[in-house]
Amino acid sequence: MRETAHRKSTLYLDELNNLVKDLQKRIPQHRELLCSNEWLTRYALIDPLLTALGWDLSDPAQVIPEYQSGAGRADYALFVGNPPPVVIVEAKRLGRDVLDGISQSINYCLTHGVKYFAVTDGDQWRVYETHKPVPLDQKLLLDFSISSASQRTTMTMLWFWRANFSTGDPIDVELPPEPPGPRIPVVETGPDLLALSEVSPKAHQRAPQSLKFPDSSEKRIRRWRELVRSVIAWLVETRRLALVDCPLTSPRGTHYVHVRPERKDGSRFIDPIQVKGLWIDGHGSASDHVRISRYILKSRGVDPGTVFVRQPKPMN
Repeated sequence: MRETAHRKSTLYLDELNNLVKDLQKRIPQHRELLCSNEWLTRYALIDPLLTALGWDLSDPAQVIPEYQSGAGRADYALFVGNPPPVVIVEAKRLGRDVLDGISQSINYCLTHGVKYFAVTDGDQWRVYETHKPVPLDQKLLLDFSISSASQRTTMTMLWFWRANFSTGDPIDVELPPEPPGPRIPVVETGPDLLALSEVSPKAHQRAPQSLKFPDSSEKRIRRWRELVRSVIAWLVETRRLALVDCPLTSPRGTHYVHVRPERKDGSRFIDPIQVKGLWIDGHGSASDHVRISRYILKSRGVDPGTVFVRQPKPMN
């Protein structure tokens, strides 16, 4: 039985890899439409993935869209046998904050005996163990992005395969170790350079002259608000940030970098600035710009301690 499951997963993985590649092209190609339409996001991104993962969307014994239970409604209820569903899936339009309303959704699952809850905008997927007796952030079981998916990520998606729930014995997937990332050279420091991780602007403090990055490239700065812009420009130039990675948000869902100059509630940035085809909000204090720059660097795998600001020359 295990050999049969293994053969099916091997054949299935090839098809899944091909689908993920198609979705990775579809997301940027139709981003504007998908960001404005939840139903289109479901049709173009979510439905194909669920189908590839073995869920027959035309069979109410497996999938019930708009599932009503009590006073609540779920976008997808996935079944293996009798109720309750094994997974509830909440769908959002592309780019919507997937964490919005998460506590309410998990409470719904707890009330109705659903062990797993998944939420997705068609790109970002998060799966929670609803009944695990731990704080919310520790209930997170899976977290992956279609647009940045590697073969490792695709193998992780096998958790969603319907056969796993049918047999009660999930297929064991041994993931290869992550290849080491490219080495980032250490920037030569000097008396006028201060690591971004150590910068703490005071009121009315002059902005740095420039920002020096780990590859020794340097970008001139005239105002504190240009700090984030320089960071974004360098990340794009070094292929550490792309359109498919956006929106890049804070833990609370604030849009730091987006493909459009708008916040998560749809309102426009206060001080929209376009950088390399992306948008940031230039509004905020010097401390805000430093904090956001650090966060963005960390989110793209760059240690803020390897990025330096060049202190302004003393005024005569």
